[in-house]
Amino acid sequence: MPVSQNNMPRRSSGYIIEQLLITLAVCAFLIPVILICLGSVSRGLLYSEAFQDETGIAQLRHVINCASEIDTDGSTLSLTYHGNRMMLAKRGDHLDLLSPGTQIYLTDLTEVSFEINGGIIYLNYAHEGKPAVRRCLGYASEGLCEPVLSGDVSDPDGPGHSASEPDRQPHANSD
Repeated sequence: MPVSQNNMPRRSSGYIIEQLLITLAVCAFLIPVILICLGSVSRGLLYSEAFQDETGIAQLRHVINCASEIDTDGSTLSLTYHGNRMMLAKRGDHLDLLSPGTQIYLTDLTEVSFEINGGIIYLNYAHEGKPAVRRCLGYASEGLCEPVLSGDVSDPDGPGHSASEPDRQPHANSD
């Protein structure tokens, strides 16, 4: 038995409008939720840059504390670290410790400078679109992490001491 077109149910235009309104209501509910999530992500990215800077500065401070023969020309910081002569400088948009190898400490920088004032080493740097920051890296003195030299067995101070090499003692507070 053939089906005639008169027996087929007709779609009413009200059904399509109803679907459209439901879709718009769902979108109206989801848009604020998505915006809140995106705001959290952007705040997390800002925190990430600050956290990365703090981590890089802490690593640089360790290198400075273990270094000796520290000097600067303003744009680079030269030092001896575990017997190797190294240079800390801006290369591209990041701060690197060069030779041997390369270690990246700070990224996305627009300017970098170093200064030694009163025996204290300062790092001045700026990220794009942000004000410059001045951070203290440490003291420009003999390193505290130099390897201990083997002394003569007959040395009265015992092994590890040398008459020509002064003891490397950590700086103690006089309090």
